[in-house]
Amino acid sequence: MRAQKELFQQGYWNANSILMGGLGRDPEVDGGGGGDGETDDGLTVATAPTDAETHHHQDLSLQDRLDSVWLQLEMPDQVRIEMAIKYCNQEPAQLKRTTELWEGVCGAIVSRERHILELEIFERESSDPKRLFERQAGRLREEKQRSVLHRRIKKCDKVVHSHIQKVKDKLGDKVTYQGREYRDKMSRDMTEMLYWLQQERRQTALERGGMVMIDLPPIDPSSIV
Repeated sequence: MRAQKELFQQGYWNANSILMGGLGRDPEVDGGGGGDGETDDGLTVATAPTDAETHHHQDLSLQDRLDSVWLQLEMPDQVRIEMAIKYCNQEPAQLKRTTELWEGVCGAIVSRERHILELEIFERESSDPKRLFERQAGRLREEKQRSVLHRRIKKCDKVVHSHIQKVKDKLGDKVTYQGREYRDKMSRDMTEMLYWLQQERRQTALERGGMVMIDLPPIDPSSIV
């Protein structure tokens, strides 16, 4: 089973690298085989892998790393399949460079998304009406913390843009997150987040006042007298 999972052939993306045991893990076996040997007293001793096994492991590791990147970026299945087809014909050295480029942009995006989440949590908590009764010092601390979060995101933006450009220049690929082109997301996501938080606050205020927001049909201009 381990041989099937670690099999590498040029131009072929080994689906068993995911299906058998999951990413980065050996498949479960019933005993025996593999690179381990057993002594007379029952102790298991690891044996040195052959050159072929080492080569297969290295190539499989690159596949696993790319699959991990695409999972973290939440790429749609169809896009992941297209990526796998594109990269399966690359030589190991080229595939290694490709993997490193994708890992770089993935790490930058994950870091930025973490700060975006921090800002969203902060803004949601700061929308608590009770904060209106805080002293001026508390409001100043809140604004200072907001500025810190914005600076962190702005710093991440520069790093992400740099990595996206590298992927575009060297691989010709667009970088997406959750199926959305990330450069487009970066230009809008903070505004979108603040808009939806505002809508949530509005909905909450109306519900507390005994009213519920409903969608009304559009007004027909001809009906206006």
